[in-house]
Amino acid sequence: MKLTISLKFILLMQLFSLASSVGSVYPYLGEFIPIKYRQTIMSVASFSIGLSLIYVPGVAWLLLPLDFRFSIFGLFEFRPWRALILCCALPGLALLWITRPIITLFLFTSFITLSGIMVSVVTGAAVLLFPTNYRAMAVCIILTLGRLGTILGTNFLGAFLYVNCEVTIGVITGYVLLAAYTSQSLISSCPGKTEFEI
Repeated sequence: MKLTISLKFILLMQLFSLASSVGSVYPYLGEFIPIKYRQTIMSVASFSIGLSLIYVPGVAWLLLPLDFRFSIFGLFEFRPWRALILCCALPGLALLWITRPIITLFLFTSFITLSGIMVSVVTGAAVLLFPTNYRAMAVCIILTLGRLGTILGTNFLGAFLYVNCEVTIGVITGYVLLAAYTSQSLISSCPGKTEFEI
């Protein structure tokens, strides 16, 4: 079997590295927006995902090669990776100064959708894999486990990084690779369907 890395595989790896904790953002966004503007707002919210996929790597490309170090009150050092986290948090912090609640809700959901790109792919796979009478329950269980994984991952990640940074990053990378491999095997196991039909 010839191993080739294609753009599709890299995209799949990128999608699996994102958390699926935002499965309920679009329904809530749709409920708070008047019907007259609902399609437009949902389109702009979806478009903001693409903008964030450009913004975050662009800022990382500018900041991470820099070599600076500032001591903050002797407690910690402000280095380029902390500046990257700060720059990624700035759009969310900017929401604090917006006084209109509809704009705040729209911008908040627009910026947070980056972590929820994978939801449609996961639910689409559930629709393919499960019979009709189990699909809704399967999607609910998948989203619940995704949220549980996000909560546990964010709470334990700091402790694991403190104990052993290299092993923690290696385990996370292995988990993402295992999830990508599993998804490839699940999708390719649909009998009688080509890649374009799936």
